[in-house]
Amino acid sequence: MMFFTFFHADNNEKSNAIEKLIEQSTPRPDFFLLVVLSTALATLGIIIESVPVIIGSMLLAPLLYPILAIGMGLSISDKRLIGRSATTLAQGLAVAIISAIIVSLFFVKRNDLAGVDLPRTATLVDLGIAILSGFAASFALTKKSLNESFSGVAIAAALVPPLATLGIAIVRFNWTLLQETIVTLIVSIVGIVLTSLFVFVLFNFHNKKTLVHKVIETEDKGVKDAIKKAEAIE
Repeated sequence: MMFFTFFHADNNEKSNAIEKLIEQSTPRPDFFLLVVLSTALATLGIIIESVPVIIGSMLLAPLLYPILAIGMGLSISDKRLIGRSATTLAQGLAVAIISAIIVSLFFVKRNDLAGVDLPRTATLVDLGIAILSGFAASFALTKKSLNESFSGVAIAAALVPPLATLGIAIVRFNWTLLQETIVTLIVSIVGIVLTSLFVFVLFNFHNKKTLVHKVIETEDKGVKDAIKKAEAIE
């Protein structure tokens, strides 16, 4: 009984969580700018072996939001939210990989990084990290008192370093590293989605589908209006 009491959130907390999740996973220009900046920083951080730079890049990255939004969509059986979030995530991953490749082309040579300890696949460890990160992120997002912990969870999720490593692996023609990193990335994303699905189900978000659609419509309208203004200026 105490276990389910632990997963209690009032309507205000649920509404705030939905609004923040959808807002932060909306494919705006600033979303993709943060993806580019975070991946570029992570790539440079790996090249110069700087842990602080890599940590800083993870703080900037917004990719955790669309992953959690997929979990939210699954928890309330909403195809619209799932499709929207998956599209944003796919676009974000593509932009991140392209950014990592471009940065690597300027700063990495085939024979560089021979002694650098690049990320390797440790599937069980990665799965454990993804499960714990997904749990912590979805819990912190829902509970207002824990919202400030979300940035720390973004670091733990470590989604950006594998993307940066993908770019380096492609530029170095290191197909073994490429395959290992892809596995790591898939395991991380799937682990976070499944764990967040579990948490959102326990928090009983299923009666918030109407709010989800309302927020999506508001955010999408904002994006369309921004595009129209930009076209008008041109």
